[in-house]
Amino acid sequence: MLAASPVAFAQGERGILIYSIQVIGNKNVESEYILSLLTIKAGDYISANAYTVLEKNADILERTGYFRERPVLSYEGYEQGAMLVIEVKEWPLFRELRFTGNSIFSGDELLAALQDFVQGRADDVRKQKIDEIKKERKRIEKELKQKEKESAGEEPVEPEDPAAEEAIELPEIPDAEDIEVSTEDLWGGNPPLNQGEIINARTLEWALVNGILGLYHENGYIAAWIRDFNIGLEGENEGVVTVEIGEGYVDEILVSGFEKTKERIIRREILSVKIGEPLMETAIRDDFRRLINTGLFEEVKPDWEPSIKPGHIKVIFEVTEARTGQFGFGAAYSTVSGFQGTISYKEKNLFGEAKSISTTLIFTQDDPGFEIEYRDPNVQGRDMSFSTSVFSFHTRQQRNPGSVKESELKLDTWGASVGVGKRFTDRISGNLSFGVTENRYDVIKGDPFVNYSDIRRARLTEEGQTRSMTVTGYYDTRDNKFSTKEGGMLAVSAEIAGFGGDFDFRKYIQEYRHFIPIGRHTIGFRERIGYAEGELPIYEEFRLGGAYSIRGIDEDYLTGSKSLLFNTEFRYAIDKKEQFVVALFSDSGWAGESFSEWDGETTAGIGLHFQIPQLGFGAIRLDYGWQLGGDQNELLHFGIGEIF
Repeated sequence: MLAASPVAFAQGERGILIYSIQVIGNKNVESEYILSLLTIKAGDYISANAYTVLEKNADILERTGYFRERPVLSYEGYEQGAMLVIEVKEWPLFRELRFTGNSIFSGDELLAALQDFVQGRADDVRKQKIDEIKKERKRIEKELKQKEKESAGEEPVEPEDPAAEEAIELPEIPDAEDIEVSTEDLWGGNPPLNQGEIINARTLEWALVNGILGLYHENGYIAAWIRDFNIGLEGENEGVVTVEIGEGYVDEILVSGFEKTKERIIRREILSVKIGEPLMETAIRDDFRRLINTGLFEEVKPDWEPSIKPGHIKVIFEVTEARTGQFGFGAAYSTVSGFQGTISYKEKNLFGEAKSISTTLIFTQDDPGFEIEYRDPNVQGRDMSFSTSVFSFHTRQQRNPGSVKESELKLDTWGASVGVGKRFTDRISGNLSFGVTENRYDVIKGDPFVNYSDIRRARLTEEGQTRSMTVTGYYDTRDNKFSTKEGGMLAVSAEIAGFGGDFDFRKYIQEYRHFIPIGRHTIGFRERIGYAEGELPIYEEFRLGGAYSIRGIDEDYLTGSKSLLFNTEFRYAIDKKEQFVVALFSDSGWAGESFSEWDGETTAGIGLHFQIPQLGFGAIRLDYGWQLGGDQNELLHFGIGEIF
């Protein structure tokens, strides 16, 4: 505030002469301290823009935190100049700290957190002082070495401090507990709360936010906030600081941004954030992960804001729906199957209820094939799912490519399956399926069973129908199963074939994936082991090689009733949206009739993975791999979706 008396005062070309400065209203903040902060001194001239100058100095004083109202600067005129008057209203002396609105932590726990923050600041100051002493010691050591060189007759180097001629002593590095820390070191001379000292509102707020809220946030209560703090000014409340805390209890859950998806489909995935409970970081993260993993949303933005009810919040999940209807066609060439074309359509949010249906037509050099799949993830509440499919495939398998033992066979497969799933917890789920598959094959070239034992040849040459039941269990902690950056997935399955079919065998598969974030980048690992026993037909063997197992070698390069696969991939995000990724990878695998007698290959390579969100089917991959050892083959692979 700027004010002036009507009395005339001297104002020459240099402006208004400040004859003297007087501070009024202060009891505990010394006038000398206030005057030291001003940019105006007695004897100075204020230019014609006096209002701006006085307001700037009022800002400086207000930022100290000692005054409950903005200081008022005015001047009174005299013939010989003007007297600057500074009127301040101080905060009272601190007497007591009280908390309201807290139920998660007691007042004693909150006070201890505040004291821990002050102690932590003291420890930081001590460390900073020790670092400064170490830096000074290093400088002196350098200077001593320089003097040694000079005395040895070497070419002198200009010292950092040419004036230092007397004997130099290395400073001792003290223990942290021996270093004294003053309030000036901690708070710039403005302690937040010391008994009997003036309250500093600025550093008080800083200490409350970092100390009190630090305790809440460290324990996962991310929506807690300081609603207000009040400083008593008179009577029995004078000097009493009352801190009102909002602990972030959920009063309401809102969803927004959806158009096609039904609201109940979104809400059934919001399980961890609960009305009447304080908002936890783990809860908001788990619900975010569940919504993303539906595949229905391109983006999910959780947020919260205070509600009308004191200390409570409204949690808001804003979603951006992904493109769920996909129509596509493609062409590919394989050394095994030749040219291949596909036409497909998939809708993964049928009727806005997260149900999916997909149809695919496959055109090859043999008969055309097809597959139709339907899945309902929520048959009985959110915990039960149902799926079914029918298919007819006509493919080719190749063995020992490029050698005199090269062979090729045409495989015809028809079948159907039905399955039910159960989600037991947020991370644990299971699936039970039953399938019937009819297989027939024709040998096109060579002998696919060359050098096989009579027993293995007899087993693999059989044709017929497979009837099997498969049980699978999952433990999944991935943040996003479509484009994972953190977490892991363990899957264990057992397939039992028989039930009146032509084959009686058992297949067991265990697969583990793990992802570690490195900034915007990710390193991922996959391990998969397969074991089969019994009358395993040729079309049920484990097969390794190609774009989805071992890049750099041909499809079906390794086959057998036992298999082991390892993949390691470092995914380097080129852009901030992580739509373009360079992948460095190494793949290793073994397959054969026993773990002691099997063939193996190791490859390495580089790939470019990019995403087109509008297409809705994840990453498109171009991976170039080369064989390490052996024939040192090199292959370029095309794939849709991450390899794991």
